[in-house]
Amino acid sequence: MCITPHVGEDRALGATYATNEGSSDITITSVELVDATGVEVGDAFAVLDDGSDDGYSVGAPVPPDPEDDAYSVPAWERRVDAEGAVIAPGETWQVIQVVKVTSAADAGFEALRIEYTEDGSTRVAQNTTRMEVEGRGAQCE
Repeated sequence: MCITPHVGEDRALGATYATNEGSSDITITSVELVDATGVEVGDAFAVLDDGSDDGYSVGAPVPPDPEDDAYSVPAWERRVDAEGAVIAPGETWQVIQVVKVTSAADAGFEALRIEYTEDGSTRVAQNTTRMEVEGRGAQCE
């Protein structure tokens, strides 16, 4: 089956949950995709997991469409810029990287990388979530 990817639309494709398991605040200083190809990287935002079980749907349009994705609307309303977001000890935040697929050819990235500071030191965390959009080759024509 050949499906046209959501070319040219902002989507919440880079996503991970970040939990501060330490005893000091951490501050996110940058969010980036690792080995991104065929995509345009947009802004990153973060949403505090407040226990309400309403995160942002991975793959959902940005901003969410209340008619198609009411689940993401409360998270969208609570979002902050990821860069500068402070995660207190014990808190968990969903970090979303907005991604736009730029063509129907192969596109994707290997991981989401978050740089942050903690107690004056710069640290890096990287998830293992890979996103891949298979191009529309001859089998689809």
